[in-house]
Order: sequence, then structure tokens, then C-alpha cells
Amino acid sequence: MAGKRWNPLDDSLEFVAVTAVEVFAFRMLGGVAATVLSGHLFGPLFATLWFAAFLIEETGTRIATWPVAYPARDAPAGSPPPG
Repeated sequence: MAGKRWNPLDDSLEFVAVTAVEVFAFRMLGGVAATVLSGHLFGPLFATLWFAAFLIEETGTRIATWPVAYPARDAPAGSPPPG
């Protein structure tokens, strides 16, 4: 790392985006489990509001990571493959 300047937008950011997409199903499973548990502890209104906030956050994550995790799907037709 000597002589290399730190860049917050380097390739490691792409790794985070790809990882976020790969573990999506597990995060959804955890979100559903947390909703059931919070519904049991705090009531159905709290659980519903929590799950709505969770879905909004997951949608934002999906939108933000989609172009990085799947760059070929957003490329115009006939363009060369990335890399």
C-alpha cells in the first residue's frame, strides 16, 4: 500500500455491492424473523411498521447496488462485455 493513495471509491466498494446482492435472501429471512419476533413482543402495528421500514431499506440497497453488481445488464445492446 506504500505510495498508493486511499480512494473511498476503489474496487473494494464493488465487493461490498456484490456481497450485498449475494446475501439478499439471508437478509430477507432475518428480516422476516425479526418481524415475527417484534410482533410477538411489541404487537402487530410495530411489527408492520418495522417490516415496512426494512423493505424500504432493502429496496434502496437493491437500487444502489444493482449497477455495480450487474453491470452487463445495464449496458447498451451490442456493447463489449465489461472487464
